[in-house]
Amino acid sequence: MPASQLDQIEIMANPPAKYDEEGNGVINIKRKKLKTGGFNGNLTLTALQGRYPGTTQNLNFNYSNKHINFYGNAGYSYRKSFEDYYIIRNFRDTDGKEITSIYDQHTDTKTTGQSVIAKVGLDYYASAKTTIGVAVGGFHNPSESFNTNNTLLKTGEGVTTTRVDAPATSKGKWENMEANVSLKHVFGAYKHEMLINADYLSYNSTSKQRFDNHYYKPDRTEAAPPSLFLADLPGKINIYSLKADYTHPFSENTSLEAGMKTSYVNTDNNAQYYDGVNNKWIKNEFLSNHFLYKENINAAYLNLRHKLSQWEFQVGLRAEQTWLKVEQKDNGQTFSRTYLQLFPTAFLAYDVDKESKKSLSYGRRIERPDYRSMNPFRFYLDQYTYDEGNPYLKPQYSNNVELSYSIWEGALTTTLLYNRTTDIVQEVIQQNAATNETYQRPENLNTRKVLGANINAQIPIGDNMSTVMYTDYNHYDYSGSINNEPFQLKAGQLMQQVKVKNGWAFQFMGTLSSRSIDGTFLVKPIGTLHAGVQKDILGKQGTIRLSESDIFGWNRYNATSCYQNIDINMRGQWQSQVLKLAFTYRFNKSDKKDVADKREIGAAAEQQRVKTEKK
Repeated sequence: MPASQLDQIEIMANPPAKYDEEGNGVINIKRKKLKTGGFNGNLTLTALQGRYPGTTQNLNFNYSNKHINFYGNAGYSYRKSFEDYYIIRNFRDTDGKEITSIYDQHTDTKTTGQSVIAKVGLDYYASAKTTIGVAVGGFHNPSESFNTNNTLLKTGEGVTTTRVDAPATSKGKWENMEANVSLKHVFGAYKHEMLINADYLSYNSTSKQRFDNHYYKPDRTEAAPPSLFLADLPGKINIYSLKADYTHPFSENTSLEAGMKTSYVNTDNNAQYYDGVNNKWIKNEFLSNHFLYKENINAAYLNLRHKLSQWEFQVGLRAEQTWLKVEQKDNGQTFSRTYLQLFPTAFLAYDVDKESKKSLSYGRRIERPDYRSMNPFRFYLDQYTYDEGNPYLKPQYSNNVELSYSIWEGALTTTLLYNRTTDIVQEVIQQNAATNETYQRPENLNTRKVLGANINAQIPIGDNMSTVMYTDYNHYDYSGSINNEPFQLKAGQLMQQVKVKNGWAFQFMGTLSSRSIDGTFLVKPIGTLHAGVQKDILGKQGTIRLSESDIFGWNRYNATSCYQNIDINMRGQWQSQVLKLAFTYRFNKSDKKDVADKREIGAAAEQQRVKTEKK
């Protein structure tokens, strides 16, 4: 979405009941009520250079008159990138004291990817009170990667016994097609409003991995015959959604919102693994399996808003009934689950004066596992390292309370928060002592309590300069089988924007985070610094922008995981330092008519659970 169409971005930690209770909150994007009818749009061309080059092109357009609003976007990107990881794993005895062996691993991955994306939509104004909309879109994202994997197998004293070279290739793609049909109708003088959305989304993916494993002694002679391994991992996801929202205003200060939603999802993953034997590929029956997942969610809500003098309150209740079924065809395992959950929300605000407001909010939320996390099949980094999903994952639930005070019309906001999350999903590192394999798998483990505070400030300094500052402090307390210890997370972000005469503008942004938890890993502090400069040209119809991300290369991963018999140190880096040169051209031929806002799809919560990249 072009920035020119944005009016306000509202982050709601405890959104009203009309929103899906999925996730940690809702980002409510408020669009400007555009007054430029006719034809308008923009074209952006971007060149990128990190260790490897890339390019991105995007086109957005809109045409409207008194009968229709036709809009769309198209884009193409080419990226080449890298990931470089060093992993040291210490295997200990059953008492967890003495190190019996060490695996010293270095993995260098180079990935080339492309993306083609397109979307078109049409709003038809059947009358002054009725709008019918239709939109279709999709993407095609092929990619290919080459891994260089080198692992040194050492004794507990650090003496190398075997070197494993395992070059690997991976080739795949993600494809998507989606369609939305909507109807909006306004009833009566008080503008009672009904909005209906029907959505269909389809995802198809392929991934083929090949590993050539070679084993050498310290003198570079062959320690064992080479082994070949092939993984073929196709996947399909279909999402169907129907959503209806109704707003009934009793007066200018009081309104009731009600709605219903039903969604149906099915996924199909037929993973096949093969071992290379005598120049033939033999199916690995132990690893291969056909995984099917079906899910139906039915929801209904009521939400009441009222404003009285300086006070404003809102209360709501959302009910969600979930049915799911899991089937693994090759091993015959199957199970189903049904549950009903209630999600209350409440909001209270008081206008201290025209520029200041106090607010208190509460909400209960759910975060369901993404579809990939429930897929039980293995995605290998090398023969000793892989990750896999968990079909038995349950959702995690949170209760959230926030107290906020804002002044200067929201330019400075201070927030105190508390949340308690049960059955929190964490990526857990596990080891197979018999095979010396290390793997990562999501599990429902802990209860987490968070007590925190944050300050968000947008402060203008004179006519040409503004400062955007965000600081965050949170105290995390985990109780469970892993990471059973409290710790503090401090995070901050500072952005400086400077506008000068003749169309020049400058921007600087820095971020800093203290140590954090990533699954079972304790991650060391991390920070970044970005900078950019831009100039308006061609009578402000064009803009040239030059920017660089992570200027000093501080954005690096450095973490440890130590519990039970797990003892892992990991360091990683990727293409975070990127220089970008972009040119944007804005074109329009307007007749100054109102243009209806483009609507969001009703299946947004389900769409967010589709992960198109590796974990």
